[in-house]
Amino acid sequence: MSLPINIWNTQHCTQRQRQRGITEEQVNLTLQYGTRLHVTGALVYYLRRRDLPQWIEAEYAEKVRGTVAIVSKEGALLTTYRNSKVLRHLKKRTRWDARRPEQLPAWLAAA
Repeated sequence: MSLPINIWNTQHCTQRQRQRGITEEQVNLTLQYGTRLHVTGALVYYLRRRDLPQWIEAEYAEKVRGTVAIVSKEGALLTTYRNSKVLRHLKKRTRWDARRPEQLPAWLAAA
């Protein structure tokens, strides 16, 4: 299996996939069936148990559950990792991009 046409791997992502034992097939499942969330200039795809199709074996589903893929707005696959509690982690992140002062809240921009 290869990545969707408009998404490509970065060198960093390829290295992290190898280190973390995440296969292309697992990334494809995440991108195809995972839940998408917009976070600070990127798209985060994460795979929950309920997102998985019924035809996937239970043992494999448990291994794939919690896979996260972060894709830039341009379509570069930045990194992948596993975290079954990713939603909690993402909700704690800031809702603005610190590199863009026009997006910062007034109280933070004045500091």
